[in-house]
Amino acid sequence: MMIKLLIVDDEQLEREGMEAIIKKGFPDTKIMQAKNGKMAIELAKTFQPDLILMDIKMPGLNGLETIERITALNSMIRFIMVTAFDTFEYMRQAIKLGVKDYILKPSRASEIIATVGKTFQQIKEEQREAVMRKFQEEAFQKALSLVETDVVTQLLFDHVHEVHVDMLVEMLETPSTNEMFIMLVLMPTGAESLYPIIKEKIRETKSCWIGALYGSHLPIIVFRDEKHSFRTQATVLAHQLLSILKRTQGAEYFIGIGNVSSSLEKVRQSYHEALFATMDVSSPVKYRFYSDEMSATNDSITGKLVEHRKKEFADQIRIGQWENVRKYILYIIQYYEKEGADVLHTRLSQVFVGVFLAPFFIK
Repeated sequence: MMIKLLIVDDEQLEREGMEAIIKKGFPDTKIMQAKNGKMAIELAKTFQPDLILMDIKMPGLNGLETIERITALNSMIRFIMVTAFDTFEYMRQAIKLGVKDYILKPSRASEIIATVGKTFQQIKEEQREAVMRKFQEEAFQKALSLVETDVVTQLLFDHVHEVHVDMLVEMLETPSTNEMFIMLVLMPTGAESLYPIIKEKIRETKSCWIGALYGSHLPIIVFRDEKHSFRTQATVLAHQLLSILKRTQGAEYFIGIGNVSSSLEKVRQSYHEALFATMDVSSPVKYRFYSDEMSATNDSITGKLVEHRKKEFADQIRIGQWENVRKYILYIIQYYEKEGADVLHTRLSQVFVGVFLAPFFIK
């Protein structure tokens, strides 16, 4: 990693001589010069040096004043004081400002190389540590992303994994709320490239867990924000996601929103509700709340099931999500029973399901 060095001195001969010595000892160093404190401050912003060799006695802003102002801008820059005055007062003020070393004028080239080299070594060690911390943080974030996806999968689809969901949940940052709901994004065909963008948008909220993309479905667990109503929170997030999905011109996309659940153990119900809300994607408003869907008549819902046959179930069956198909069918039957439909109506819904699934299993 190349180290950037700034030499600050009002005498050009001193600057040129210092640069020649350092270039000879450290050829890979990138060096710039400043002839006064004001210029040094500007270069500290634009050049962003790792180390500054600062002459103390300069007209205008002296070296100590310049160090103080630069440190206020960037506390990571290191300084070596260059002075012809080896006095206690200069040393005391320099130490107070964080200066770690000094070079006396005049000094032999070997002394300059030794002093600068020691600081260079410290800078390189810090840079290596910073790279390692960044690598470890990125690896940790990737691991958390996999854990998050696994948690959503276990909670919504009853999959059995080597690590129990409770242990995985402990690894994630769970918002302090007991309420959550599902948003189910129906992704356009061929829009897999949008997944990382959507994932990043979800991460920014700090209130969601995002699952894996199953066929055309992307499930998101949204934790309730007590500062806003459920509908406001869901609507705002839906609009944010739709602004991303709109990049696929002419493609079919939709978002279903389930009701609020009181615990992670019950959130699967909200998933089924969100799935139900995506049954009709023909609406000009490309998101729907399950609670709004339930205001439709039973006949309308049955009609939507027929329309949805070629879309939703075909996708699920094609990718072999048999457990999801089974649960969804049971959910439809349970809906009629729960809503108080008469025996004949419920029986007809069961027959409808049997007729619907028959073409996929009869060979």
